[in-house]
Parts: sequence; C-alpha cells; structure tokens
Amino acid sequence: MKKNTYIYLIIYIFFLSSCLKESPIESYNWSSETIENTVRIPEQIKSIINGKYKVLSGAEYLGDYVIVRFMDNKLSIFSGKNFNHCFLKGGIKDSSLKFSGYLKSGKSNLPYYNIDLSVNETTVSELLKDNAMPDIFIIKGTLYYKNQQIPVELEFQSYFENDGFIVFAHRGGGGDNTCFSAPENSLEIIELADLFGANGVEIDIRITKDKIPIIFHDDKFSARSYNTEFCVGNIEDFYLSHIVSFCKLKNGERVSTLEDMLIHILNNTTLEYVWIDTKTAEAVDYVIPVQMKYNQLAIEQGRKLIIMIGIPTDEVYNAYMNNINRKKSPNICELETEKAINAESVFWAPKWTMGIQTNKINEMAAMGIRTVIWTVNDPEVMKVIFNEFTPDGILTDFPPILKYLYYENNY
Repeated sequence: MKKNTYIYLIIYIFFLSSCLKESPIESYNWSSETIENTVRIPEQIKSIINGKYKVLSGAEYLGDYVIVRFMDNKLSIFSGKNFNHCFLKGGIKDSSLKFSGYLKSGKSNLPYYNIDLSVNETTVSELLKDNAMPDIFIIKGTLYYKNQQIPVELEFQSYFENDGFIVFAHRGGGGDNTCFSAPENSLEIIELADLFGANGVEIDIRITKDKIPIIFHDDKFSARSYNTEFCVGNIEDFYLSHIVSFCKLKNGERVSTLEDMLIHILNNTTLEYVWIDTKTAEAVDYVIPVQMKYNQLAIEQGRKLIIMIGIPTDEVYNAYMNNINRKKSPNICELETEKAINAESVFWAPKWTMGIQTNKINEMAAMGIRTVIWTVNDPEVMKVIFNEFTPDGILTDFPPILKYLYYENNY
C-alpha cells in the first residue's frame, strides 16, 4: 500500500427545500439515476471507512469532527455543527461506490440539501485488494450552498468499535421532530431510523375494536397525527378494516398493525432492538403472541433482533405478570427496580428527570439488567449524562444528535 494514499469522495449538495414546521420536505426521493442497479458493498470496505474524521475544510458547516458510519448499504455522516448529518443509500455501481440522499440539520427549522456521493473505481479496487486503511485517508468533496462552492475535506482519525450502546428512536424515529418527512410510528420513518443513528426503536401500541394491535400513540384519532375526517374518536371504537380504509397518517401513509411493523423491521432494517410501548393492560394479551412470533422468526433467520414489550404502568405490569407466556416475552420495565427484577426485565427504563441513579443502575447491572434512560432530547442533558456515566441506551426524538455526542464523548 502506498503511503499518503488519498481517497476522494465527491459530494454534490444542492439546495432542496426549507425544513420549516409549516413546510417540511415532502418526501425522501432517493435519486434513481445515482443508485439504480447498485449492488451490496463488501463488509471490508464498510469497516475500513467507518470512523471518526477530522474536518480539514468545511468546518464552518460540519464542525471540527464528524462520524462516518455504515448501516447495511446505508451511509450516515454525523457532525457537531448544528448537529448536521447526511443520510444516504447506495452501493457499488460500475466498480465505483454510489450514494444518494440528504444533508439536514439536527435542528428542525434549518434546510435540507440533496446529496450525491461517489468513490471512484481506482479507490474501490485498491480497498478490495488490500483490505486495509492507508496511512492517510482523505474524504474530499464540495458543498454547493446558495450558489457557493464550499470545499469539504475529511481526514480519518480513528476507528470505533460497536460497543453495544443503544440509540432508541422515539415513536419509530419521528417523535417530536416535525421536520422529518415521514410521520411518527410509520413504516416509512422506521426504514430511516438507522440512517438517523438509531439501532433500536420505540413504537406505540393501541388495540382496535376487533382486538388487533396497531401502531399509534394517542388513544384518539386527531389532527395531530392523521389527515382524514373519516375517523374521529377513540381508537378502540374502530374495527381495523375501517381504520385501514379511511384513516391515513400525515402524508397519506396507512396506519400499520404490529405485525406489519415487525415484518418491516425484520426484513428492511438493520435495527437490533424494538421497544413496544404497551399503553393499556388489555393490550398485553394481544401483543405477546405477536412478539413471540417475530422473536422466533428473527432467531430462525439468524437476525440480531430482540423485540421487547414495554411495562409503563402498574396495570400493564400486573397483566404481564399474569400472562402464562411471560417467560417467553422479553420486557423493558419503566417502574421501580423491584418490579424490573421480579419481571426478569431485559432493561430497566427510568425517566431522565429522576436524576442519575448510579446505585440503582449498578444494582440492576449486577442482576444482569441493563439500563436505558428516556426521553432525552436536550443536547446539554445528553452531555451531562455522558459526563457522569454511559448508560446502556437512551431513548430520544433526535438520534443524530445523540449519536454524535456519544461518539464525541467516547472516542
């Protein structure tokens, strides 16, 4: 391998649209011309490129360092400047790497930009041949911003290991971040969650009149979460067939059943954890059979995925403890530690406003129960948590911010 080898990633970023709450980007239309007919990227290339990079040019837009991370054939770049991040799809095409996607800010009121990215044929061939990081590894490109051509140059600094830290995306990834094109708890936002930096998702369950678990946060249909006038009132008063026919989410997406969602996660994402926020005690007996089915399918497919039922209230706890299949139903418990121990929880999940409970967290760890804190959206609170200790996971509406701050603190 020649010393001072440079790898140039040519980045073209064009103005796309403003990402204001009044007019968010309408959809993620990945450029078919760029990524059409691409094939899977070999794992050795991904592992070589993953890491922390110093920003040599473009720091006014990206900050001093960025994190570059592959998730399957998706690529994300996380930065500390306004928590800007790029999320792209692609693969190998004509012996080169080709990606298409978007650059956006972690702050919901700043613009989106379209981004195409490529790695030339010579570089890809060299990486495949040597399977090693050169002495100097440079990502170089250009940012087109409001008729300006801004040079971007990133220098590889260090690898990072997959140490198991879990970023849970709240409500599937959409949470309170109204800038995302896809609404909360939709199949569309789930497919983007890992691009935002998540390796786990929290989804919300309601039960229809015919006892089918669907993915929906509120107990009523309202203008906050859907865009049709044909469903008004309590979800439990509607049959699934009525909901599917007449109730659409913000951009016309359909309301999904729990089975729809778990099939999609299993087959179309790299997510490793699913937290089913079970809103009512009644839902427990209808959720557990579906949970068991898809945990078993994940095992049969050799897929690293654990689906957990959430225990947020005493009523849900009692229903769970009385279910004959609870031993086959992994759970995540938000209640006091004694109940998490009694329920043999995978995770104990205290709210961040309860403070950093180091003694209880250590007690849980000694019992083999991990800790995930919810719901942390303020970057300053994230920094305080990481300065005190690193939990096993955090639930957030803003995975790109959490992902960047985690790597900044630990690498």
